[in-house]
Amino acid sequence: YDAIDREWNWPATERMVAGIAKALAASSGRGMRSWLSGALAPLAETHLGDEADDILTATWSLYDALERDLPVAANPGSVLTTHLAVLTLALHRTLQARGRTKAESQQLIYDIAWDIYRVWGAAPLALARTITLDPVKRLKIATDAFRRFPFGPPGYGWRDVAAGSNLVAFDCTRCPVADFFLHHSEGDLCTATWCALDFPLAELWGGELERPKTIASGHDHCDFRWRANDKSARASSR
Repeated sequence: YDAIDREWNWPATERMVAGIAKALAASSGRGMRSWLSGALAPLAETHLGDEADDILTATWSLYDALERDLPVAANPGSVLTTHLAVLTLALHRTLQARGRTKAESQQLIYDIAWDIYRVWGAAPLALARTITLDPVKRLKIATDAFRRFPFGPPGYGWRDVAAGSNLVAFDCTRCPVADFFLHHSEGDLCTATWCALDFPLAELWGGELERPKTIASGHDHCDFRWRANDKSARASSR
């Protein structure tokens, strides 16, 4: 595994990821809306039941209005994430207009989004498992993959932070999704959904996340500290 670690062809991996990102980014405008609609419909039916069609019709109407003022994102990954942020806000406002409390709406969106997020998170985990048994290295590979796509620069800003040997540590210094929610005075929607999803994602990847600061809650950066948990470490030693 050490040999694979040293010889891993990251430039080739980055080119592959960039190709996927460009394919998704080509779905801009109405194409992006259609792609998101196809992805959301079955999840909405699962979580919203008989209300799904009516709620989605109103959500997409509001999405179209909000999307008109969305700035063009800096790179393919942030094109995808900012459009998902628009969809999040549109669904949140639609749910509240139909009698859901703020907390109920946030929980529903969290549940729907996690169904998407855990699929996104599976690919970096599978990649990490093919490269190394070391739980900290796995966390680094998985988080590095996400920092390339969909949360890659220049749309997103990152800085590595020195930490202990059992930690993967870095800060997010720029987040277009947080900026979008703050622009609409909905920072708490971001922290209750998008930000909150990072914690079960860490568990999926065999670790635990510490992150007391987020841009969406008013700080100038998000401080990610990923720690491999004991169960993952024991499993890797067997």
